[in-house]
Amino acid sequence: MVRVTGEIVDETVQLLHDQDLRRLTVLHQKEDLVDLLQREITDFLVTLSQQSVTGEISQEVATLMHVVNDLERIGDHCIQLGRLVQRKIDQNIEFSEIGRREVSDLTALAQNFYIQTAQALTAGDSSLIGQAQELEDAIDRMEETLRNNHIVRLNTGECTVTSGLIFIDMLHNLEKIGDHTFKIAKSVAA
Repeated sequence: MVRVTGEIVDETVQLLHDQDLRRLTVLHQKEDLVDLLQREITDFLVTLSQQSVTGEISQEVATLMHVVNDLERIGDHCIQLGRLVQRKIDQNIEFSEIGRREVSDLTALAQNFYIQTAQALTAGDSSLIGQAQELEDAIDRMEETLRNNHIVRLNTGECTVTSGLIFIDMLHNLEKIGDHTFKIAKSVAA
């Protein structure tokens, strides 16, 4: 599930970069797989938790349920980003060069955070939490800065309200990917 969600993140990053709508099919297929994995893994974990298990195993099962749900939510935010790209193209909306760069910068930060967290989760490396907090804070600060930059561009007429709504929604979804990635990182550290 971690691997497939990583593929969804990677596909979304490429979609944001090249705006090739053919990527949406792959994105939806992979997200459907993540939804299936969520159900199957959750069913297994619920069955396991109903057995006579130690408190430690019970806590680990609960942690894994949270991780599974956060992975699924990351996929949902990627799908939402795909919808925003679709809307942007359908409405013939172009971002300014600065706006494109800002989305790209936040996208790269969110993607790198996911990659590091996925590697830590796969390796069982709990040393990530300090850096994870820094990355989550950096994503939050960048999202706020970029939102404020957009408001300035809106006030000066450099962009339109319609393009701005899509831009802000993209920032929001990227920030949410960071939030769910941070929750996974905290679970790894627990």
